[in-house]
Amino acid sequence: MKDIRLMIAEKMEDMLDELLVDVADELGLDDVDLDWDVRQALDANCQDKWGTMADNIAEATENHVQECAAAESNRMLEEWKTWCLPIIKEECEQDGHIDGPARREDWCNFLDAKSKNGELSQFLVDIIDADVEAV
Repeated sequence: MKDIRLMIAEKMEDMLDELLVDVADELGLDDVDLDWDVRQALDANCQDKWGTMADNIAEATENHVQECAAAESNRMLEEWKTWCLPIIKEECEQDGHIDGPARREDWCNFLDAKSKNGELSQFLVDIIDADVEAV
């Protein structure tokens, strides 16, 4: 999984590049020269503020991601318990013993299918988890 702070810093850098190109275009300036001069003018204090802003955005994003992952984990687990677990029990657990590997494999296949049909992002599939053996 890509580091969220790095992703945000890259997006902020892309936004600055786009902003400087747009400003240079509207003012009839050379965008490379404008970019160079602006970046030279950014002092350490400004760079610290930029980093702090990236940190704050990353923290808020990570909190949101955790909330979304928890909600999606619960939603997916309930759906898996409704549709998939009965089949696993019927096919692999007739003796009454939990077949952990079968449950984990089915859980992973279930999440992969959700990703492939667009119901879940691959990012969420990579971070959500559930203890399917304890269900």
